[in-house]
Amino acid sequence: MHFAALLRWHWVVIGVIVGLAIGMVRSAANDGEIHGVDVNGYGLILPDQQLFENALIQDYNGTRLFSDPVVYPHWTTDASGKSSIVYIVSGRYWDGHPQEKNGKMVAEWLPRCFVSQTPYKPKIGLTDASGKIVSEFPTVNEFLTALHGRYGVSYRYAWWAAHPVWTSLIFCVILIGGIWPTVINLLTWGKFTRPPEAKALSLWKVRKPDSATPAPKPVINYAGGDDLDEQLMSSAAGEGEAQETSGAAVRPLAAGPLESVAQTPQEEREFGAKEDDYYPTERRHHSKPRT
Repeated sequence: MHFAALLRWHWVVIGVIVGLAIGMVRSAANDGEIHGVDVNGYGLILPDQQLFENALIQDYNGTRLFSDPVVYPHWTTDASGKSSIVYIVSGRYWDGHPQEKNGKMVAEWLPRCFVSQTPYKPKIGLTDASGKIVSEFPTVNEFLTALHGRYGVSYRYAWWAAHPVWTSLIFCVILIGGIWPTVINLLTWGKFTRPPEAKALSLWKVRKPDSATPAPKPVINYAGGDDLDEQLMSSAAGEGEAQETSGAAVRPLAAGPLESVAQTPQEEREFGAKEDDYYPTERRHHSKPRT
């Protein structure tokens, strides 16, 4: 099937189906226990909270030891079957020990992550506007916001991971149902919208004729004109259909010996063509006038 034959609403439906499928896969991947020290997609777990907080505010040559933090919400289920949310802070971390590469000692930042519980209880002392030390924050997001105001720490929140089904659905509908058919229209017809198509004849109000009702005989206008032959032929066809419908017997034609008809002698004609004639014409012989 050619892609240009599909209408925009076809692509919207395809986008909805693809978006729901991707969203369900992402939702299943974002729900479950966190096992091991290497979290898929986030990096090695940094288990020490104090080390994590210190790395957020310390830097080396202008780069934070824990740089580019991104907060991902993650749902877990405990042994009793109760679901709870944790936040995974993913970024790039350097432990302060340079590594030798190509004969040189260099600082290497590797993917690392920290799993925070809710509420978040910081190890370093942060004060509020009144100067009182804050003992806990609702989530690690508020803690990072406080670090931003105090130490200039920048972070991002992965809002697209908070509702994976809805974000995947909206993204696929916009991409597959909106942008993709527009690209096809530009490549096929050279404009953003497809040309209008001719509307088909609607058969909604067409009724099947009743076979018990005899067909009306056509009315022939004998006033003359060029349509007389057509009217006669239509009348004969209508009568023939009526006889077939009623089941009436057709009277056979009488056949007899054929009589020969004498042919009248016809004048012999001569045809020829000149050099500039397209087809042969009749040649006429003119007799000389008598004097």
